Amino acid sequence: MTLRTLKQAACFGAVVAAAGAAAQDGGRPYRDRLYANHCAVCHGERLEGAAQGTPLLGALQQGDSVDAIAKSIAQGSPEKGMPKWEDTLSARQIRHLALYIAEIRSGVGYSNFHYSTRLVVPQSAIASKHHDFALHTVIDGLDPLPYSIAPLPDGGLLLTEKKRGLSVVSRQGVKSPFVQGTPKAYADSFVVTMEQEWGHGWLLDVAIHPEYEKNGWVYLHFGDRCEDCAKGGLFRRRGPVSMNKVVRGRIQNGRWKDEQVIWDAPRRFYGPVTDLGAGGR
Repeated sequence: MTLRTLKQAACFGAVVAAAGAAAQDGGRPYRDRLYANHCAVCHGERLEGAAQGTPLLGALQQGDSVDAIAKSIAQGSPEKGMPKWEDTLSARQIRHLALYIAEIRSGVGYSNFHYSTRLVVPQSAIASKHHDFALHTVIDGLDPLPYSIAPLPDGGLLLTEKKRGLSVVSRQGVKSPFVQGTPKAYADSFVVTMEQEWGHGWLLDVAIHPEYEKNGWVYLHFGDRCEDCAKGGLFRRRGPVSMNKVVRGRIQNGRWKDEQVIWDAPRRFYGPVTDLGAGGR
């Protein structure tokens, strides 16, 4: 990952944060709104059907895969009164609708998402289109909101837990104490719509330099939190504000050393959009 890529990622994160707020309409995610605006009048608010159209639950004549649903939306069924949506919607919008319908049909979706739901690791092999694969637990007992991993040359990995910090996990699954001296990870948060936790000052993405074995550089993206920046900034509000920031450093004997700032923003631009909306991938 180059410095230019890191800088672009941080800038993009800031844009996504602002766009994320605009993409919510009364708390409704984009796909939800897209379906409500174009499909619900015929197929019902939750795919249950309506007077003008059939339900989208149960067997679908054209198939129930995302690709099949997208094709059905695009081409329509003019003989049954369903228009060709490819004349009205973009391919991206049609794909969003197909994903939304598939999620609702499978019982997965924003309305069913709860960050506190316990993860159950399947014990049997999982079949996919090209391969069967199995999941093996490397480490458990982590914070409910771990965020990112960076595989290390020795088979271990770096792990960020949003509200805790950065640690090293060996290839045997042994987790080190949190690395001391990294940007602070704030543990406080609040819950908003869709049962998601939001917060300011979380430690987010981690990546290693392409020549890590030679130079040891580790890159961190986090929400740089400021308690009193709102007073003189663009956003007049009480409480903390934050903004994307990217730094790099080295881990030596369990401590964060040689920190350098790769990208940050003037503090007057720090704002109320939380770290959830600017993940830094």
